[in-house]
Amino acid sequence: MATSPDRIFVLVGANDVLAMVFPNVQRFLGGFMKRHSQDPSFEWFKENLAAIVARLRAETRARIALSSLGPIGEAPESTDPNQRRLNDLVAQFSAAIKQAAEQHGTDYIPFYERLSAEIAASPGKALTKFRFLPIYGDTFRYFVLRKTSDEIGAANGWKFHVDGVHLNRRGGMILAGLVQDFLDY
Repeated sequence: MATSPDRIFVLVGANDVLAMVFPNVQRFLGGFMKRHSQDPSFEWFKENLAAIVARLRAETRARIALSSLGPIGEAPESTDPNQRRLNDLVAQFSAAIKQAAEQHGTDYIPFYERLSAEIAASPGKALTKFRFLPIYGDTFRYFVLRKTSDEIGAANGWKFHVDGVHLNRRGGMILAGLVQDFLDY
């Protein structure tokens, strides 16, 4: 905020969703990296999102855009309980983000809607568990072996992600196009 930006793009909530589905993510984020007063929940997310918008409004003159979340995993019709829960939570959080944008008079970036449509046209695999070790291996492949995010994602069996959570170039370009539309408008 100290740089007095003209535009601010906000994309938050994916870690909350992951922590609500996978206990190991909850332990990692809640106990190791962040000291929160409570566990992630849908209500607490909405409160924090409103606080973020209020602070940005109070401390900047920037035009603000709230982005819905991208799907986690690539199996919209999965019967796996973890993937079903991820799908439900991402949809619920994204609807709340859209509602917050309307309520607070900010722009809305329909990332969830756009990437969901792409995934529905070409579904992939489900994210059934979350492990941290493969992320470190992917980081090694990227920085040391100079593999692209698309190459790493393909090796891991993903079309739009590197690991089911983080976007590869294909998924990232969808988000980048939507953000560019916001910047150009």
